[in-house]
Amino acid sequence: MADFLFVLLVVFIVFGVFRRYILFLVMTLLSRGLMKQMERMQKRAMDEMQARSKSTETPQKGRKPEPPGEYVDYEEIKD
Repeated sequence: MADFLFVLLVVFIVFGVFRRYILFLVMTLLSRGLMKQMERMQKRAMDEMQARSKSTETPQKGRKPEPPGEYVDYEEIKD
């Protein structure tokens, strides 16, 4: 029983001393993973935006763009 308490005490002391280093390492690894995921999502969104802009820039084949219509002044009609 004394051996178990001694081992438990040593584990608590070691964890207490190295706690900030362990937590710093865990937080660093988590932040790196989140940054990579965010970069992938941002790249995917940029690729989708470029694909949309390319599809809207290319005119449809066989159709000519319509010329702008002429200006018509608005007049109110009274009954």
